[in-house]
Amino acid sequence: PDECILDEFILQEFDRKVQDICLDQCGCIMLEDDGDFYYDSISDDLDRRLRGRQPHHPKMTYVALGPENQYYMEFANDSYHWGNTPQSFDDAIDGKDVSRVAFGPGESWWIACSDGTWLANKMPKKFKQELKRDSRTVSTVSIGGTCRNMYWFIQWEDGDWSIENCPDELSKEIDGIEDCRGTIRNVVFGGQGSWVIRYT
Repeated sequence: PDECILDEFILQEFDRKVQDICLDQCGCIMLEDDGDFYYDSISDDLDRRLRGRQPHHPKMTYVALGPENQYYMEFANDSYHWGNTPQSFDDAIDGKDVSRVAFGPGESWWIACSDGTWLANKMPKKFKQELKRDSRTVSTVSIGGTCRNMYWFIQWEDGDWSIENCPDELSKEIDGIEDCRGTIRNVVFGGQGSWVIRYT
């Protein structure tokens, strides 16, 4: 993808109303807290679905994208839709009351349920151990890298966060933000090594 164009799109469209920023293989979606959304360079399948939405349709309330064009969306009428996902995800999510989703490379994924439980597939042992030993509620997970070299960001509802095995360039950016007394709000991973840091 043309990373400069995507960077310009995010910088142009981002404002404080943006609730979520999600990256897929080549593109992104930004969802605002009022249900409006903006996107660029997303997969053809997802593009067709979003272009077909009309003003009278229920507003989008949540969206998650993956580095291999996986997606999951929820809407204000409690309906949801997902696509480009492995069969293991399709089987696991059936009948679940989902609160959060994260997709990684290959068949890796994480699902958080409203009752506080979570499910994960093809995720490193260290990732699962970190979640198991901490009783706090997780608000955000993002997964990047490759199947052999996976990295992730975990954030809890109290604002505390953890990042593991991230690229050196990203690590330097985070260090620079913290050196200037900035606060990391989120880190989002996409395909082909892409990432976005949200901070204040």
